[in-house]
Amino acid sequence: MTLDEISKYYNVDIKKLKFFEKNKLITITNVEFKDKDLKKLSILCTLYDSGLDADNIKRFIKLDYSNEKSEQIKLLNLYRNNLLDSIHKKQKSLDNLDYIIYKIKNKNQQIF
Repeated sequence: MTLDEISKYYNVDIKKLKFFEKNKLITITNVEFKDKDLKKLSILCTLYDSGLDADNIKRFIKLDYSNEKSEQIKLLNLYRNNLLDSIHKKQKSLDNLDYIIYKIKNKNQQIF
């Protein structure tokens, strides 16, 4: 299968597939993915979407092969905490916007 075919068939962004292939995280062949390949692709997409760069994805895979689960968890927790920080910042911005909307609706006055 080509990258385009894989992207369409498995509903994976072509940008991700190119990133994975460029960084030698997957190899695209002219055969269909097997179950283990799909599992790996799914995990790679999750890691990518969570903000891991190529080096840390490779590190994660290496840790898996060497069965260093505690180090894998430490790595994932680092990115998990980064995601939580980002969510909290966005939630604060959302709360502030909601407050401004509330003030406009209920005070019928200019904000500035």
